[in-house]
Amino acid sequence: MYRARDLSAYVHSSLAQLRRIPEVTECRNLLVYVPLADEIPLLEPLQHTFIEKRWFVPLREEIAFCTLHGGTQWAPGEQKSAIIVPARAATRAGHRLGRGGGWYDRFLSRHGTHLYSVCVVPDFALYDTLPTEDHDVAVDTVVVATS
Repeated sequence: MYRARDLSAYVHSSLAQLRRIPEVTECRNLLVYVPLADEIPLLEPLQHTFIEKRWFVPLREEIAFCTLHGGTQWAPGEQKSAIIVPARAATRAGHRLGRGGGWYDRFLSRHGTHLYSVCVVPDFALYDTLPTEDHDVAVDTVVVATS
């Protein structure tokens, strides 16, 4: 598997591509993963890039997102929302390989019609096909970052 220090080189490319997605730039609420060691570290750079957004991060105990400093939970509403989902690998068709727990798939199956979903993967993690199961939910857009 790859290391976090290898993935920091993918941040600039990720941000440049995310800035070109209208559903991300025009949304009011941005739901984003808190990066683990083997995921592209986007949370802080995104906050500096999209300073006007309301930020939400996952509540692992529940299938929900709350504001960055705790408190208010995200709920579908009138304001446009987008979610940036982590992935260990993805296909251009939007199928992603996560950690195998199905947390994001469950969240997207409940709320996917209320927000635009994006996953960001390094170029070496893009595949033509990946194994999928019935409960897997494809994202709307896959950003393929280069170093």
